Amino acid sequence: MAGFLNLPPPKKPQSGLRAWLHKVRTVRCAKFTLKSKQLKKLRKKISHEGVYQLAKLGLWLTRALPVNLGLKLGENLGELTFYLVARERRKTLHHLQLALGEKYTPQELHHIAKASYRHLGRCFFELGGMDKPGGMSLDDRVSLEGREHLDAALKKGKGVIFITAHLGNWELLAIYGARMGYPLNVIGRKTHNAKLGELIVELRSKYGVKTILRQRRGRVRQGIWQALRQNQLLGMLIDQDTKVEGVFVDFFGRPAYTPIGPVALALRTGAVLLAGFTIRQPDGRHKIEILPPYELALTGDKQEDIRLNTARLTHIIEEYIARYPAQWVWMHRRWRRQPPAGANHEA
Repeated sequence: MAGFLNLPPPKKPQSGLRAWLHKVRTVRCAKFTLKSKQLKKLRKKISHEGVYQLAKLGLWLTRALPVNLGLKLGENLGELTFYLVARERRKTLHHLQLALGEKYTPQELHHIAKASYRHLGRCFFELGGMDKPGGMSLDDRVSLEGREHLDAALKKGKGVIFITAHLGNWELLAIYGARMGYPLNVIGRKTHNAKLGELIVELRSKYGVKTILRQRRGRVRQGIWQALRQNQLLGMLIDQDTKVEGVFVDFFGRPAYTPIGPVALALRTGAVLLAGFTIRQPDGRHKIEILPPYELALTGDKQEDIRLNTARLTHIIEEYIARYPAQWVWMHRRWRRQPPAGANHEA
């Protein structure tokens, strides 16, 4: 009863003028919020269109310029991006510090970061200049090691799940495989910039690489099952934190959310798991390395099998990135999500 008596008195209704002023302020705030959202949407649209037009201009330049000049321009544009886009530069250096801070000095990490941007700029110009007369010859610039593993895997007739990373010129890896006559599909996500995404899919398709987009779950499943039933290659990259089903596994000493799709598919279908990477050589050529088939570890617990094998495949990727750090995408927020405190993520 005492608590009831101590309650504050009810608020008096606002006077007519005060209520009217309150209503005006509310309407103004709503209009300002709506206008802000519209402006944000407009800026985003303009930004996406700008990036798309720059990409088209870049592709035109790759075809218009002599090969070596185009590659040099790509490197310089990559370095310019490193210095101009401060936010991405800070993220790149921070991630390098987290992963390799105990192995390299700050000066060395800065050099690796800048080199990674130069590498990405060169990658773009390599892809655009392949189909022009007198352009980049894949046979002259790319060598393949471990093809016998791929051929043996395809002879089993259950399809091949090819695991790789955003290392070296990873798009070139798919294009080279398709040019050699292998039926190749890659899983890709729908980009926020729709026009840019269509441009990338079109570029892959031109070289014989089919893209299965993760925009509709039913269609993705259909594309995946069809590819494996027809004994084709299914390329999957598992070195990024994306919006797919995954688990936390160790990556450079820290838990990283990692896609489980390749392992889950292999366990369910019997498809062969292969890992392979393309590495830029000191002379500018590329070497594709295909590793022997990955043998799945089976514990009798399906969820543990998925986690354990995803962790082991991630460790293989980590070893390659550590060997060639200037050829990976350090601007990606690989450790963006973290597991709940006390959760197990060890391999």
